[in-house]
Amino acid sequence: MQSQAGRQAGAQLRRVGWLLHAYRLETKLHALDHAVKANFNPNQPRVPAGNADGGQWTGGGGGGGGASARESGETLSGGDGDDRPGSQPKVPKHRPGSARARTTIVKQVARYVASFAIRSVVKRGRIILEVLQQGSWLEEYAPYIRAYVEPPKSLEELQDAVSSPQRGYDIHHIVEQTSAEQDGFPRSLIDSPENLVRIPTLRHWQVTAWSMLRNENYGGVSPRTYLRGRSWEERMKVGKDALIKNGVLKP
Repeated sequence: MQSQAGRQAGAQLRRVGWLLHAYRLETKLHALDHAVKANFNPNQPRVPAGNADGGQWTGGGGGGGGASARESGETLSGGDGDDRPGSQPKVPKHRPGSARARTTIVKQVARYVASFAIRSVVKRGRIILEVLQQGSWLEEYAPYIRAYVEPPKSLEELQDAVSSPQRGYDIHHIVEQTSAEQDGFPRSLIDSPENLVRIPTLRHWQVTAWSMLRNENYGGVSPRTYLRGRSWEERMKVGKDALIKNGVLKP
């Protein structure tokens, strides 16, 4: 008779195998969606079967996600301003008791995976799964990690994604809404489609922290302070700059 430890180990292996299979399926669906939207030729050369990237278009890629932080049952606690380059994280086997501790670990894992600078979403997925095996409690945060390591997108892609909320992402106002409203801009402009983008939750925190730090490019004050009383066009320019500098928007 198989021991309880053996059954638990088997269940863990099956769960990891299922996650890898699901991630690969999700990747293929996103790649297909990308191809259709970009009018790719179905006969375009692909990476040969047997390769780690087998079956993917040689010039394409894709990313996954799940609901926004506000919609998920378990949310992260918010950014702490610590966005240094990632190093190999130490993931505790058991789920930390505080949201702050969990958030710190999730951010470390995300930065660690992103530090590999790997274009292949399948390879990134494998690294994520390797980290998840250190602590199965991290599985529920995988959407946040996958979203964080996605490459920058075009403004049109970020705006179009607003209609598809997913876990691991937030809806972000390019022009900060509170400051804009205080300066008399109407909500119709603030909440217009041109001002809304869907960005990774962890990147959203980075953008928020960036806007509050002193910046020599803005007269030695924070971008948020600099924008007081400024035009909508200037606010939009600075808001896009924030997205570029924090790895969300293509330059």
